[in-house]
Amino acid sequence: MLLFRGGDDIRKLKKYTPTRFMAADSKYNKDAADFAVMFIEQLCHTKGTWSGKPFELIDWQEQIIRDLFGILKPNGYRQFNTAYIEIAKKQGKQLSLDTLIPTPNGFTTMGDIAVGEAVDHPLYFLLHDEPNSEMCSFVFRETMMTHLLLWGNAYAQIIRNGRGEVMAIYPLMPSRMTVDRNEKGELYYQYQLSRDDAQTMKGSSVILKPSDVLHIPGLGFDGLVGYSPIAMAKNAVGLSIATEEYGSKFFANGATPGGVLEHPGTLKNPARVRESWNQAFGGSANSSRTCV
Repeated sequence: MLLFRGGDDIRKLKKYTPTRFMAADSKYNKDAADFAVMFIEQLCHTKGTWSGKPFELIDWQEQIIRDLFGILKPNGYRQFNTAYIEIAKKQGKQLSLDTLIPTPNGFTTMGDIAVGEAVDHPLYFLLHDEPNSEMCSFVFRETMMTHLLLWGNAYAQIIRNGRGEVMAIYPLMPSRMTVDRNEKGELYYQYQLSRDDAQTMKGSSVILKPSDVLHIPGLGFDGLVGYSPIAMAKNAVGLSIATEEYGSKFFANGATPGGVLEHPGTLKNPARVRESWNQAFGGSANSSRTCV
């Protein structure tokens, strides 16, 4: 996607840094990258409102073009031939962009945070690119959001090195996590192990300190754990269905006549009388009819 935005508000690439996937023996050829960028920006839109206007690469687009065409192998050929970019639809992006989040300078929204902020932060790479060696940032956030919606809580274990620096973040299953306090009132997390987990610890569970767990709780009542919005909605819908079912059966099977006339003789076939009774007086349409 090539995006045109007229005026001075377009986000341009201020400083290019080669991708971290650049091979050790590859080199960045600025002339080759400049030529590719210049060539693309000479092209014009052919349809729609922007017809006739030239393409203008924004920061992340120019970054990709320079990585593709500027990083060359020792033999002069490009190291990268393809760039794959994927943004899933219907992932609540607008809701996430409009949600207020606290910052040291007050509340803001994700949509107001400019691209490139805090790139020098030690956790930027983990949160923006690769939280762990097994998943990219998008898969990690998608998993955490799924856990939050289905269980009301999202947990991730924080892996640190000997100096206390964060090296990786791995999602944990909310169904196997228990949040509680010890006799001193200190918070702790107890995670139940399974056969699928790495056999690095003995026992059926492990105790994790709050500093080793990234916990994102949903809406709750005690400040410790959240409740699944889907589960809460399920209870409300289930109650409505049960009420409707009870009411329909009550009126369909109800046989409460307004009065009763008794026969002094003996009934030879009670089952037939009972069936006749239900047909004549059962259901809401026959409510309050006089029995003979």
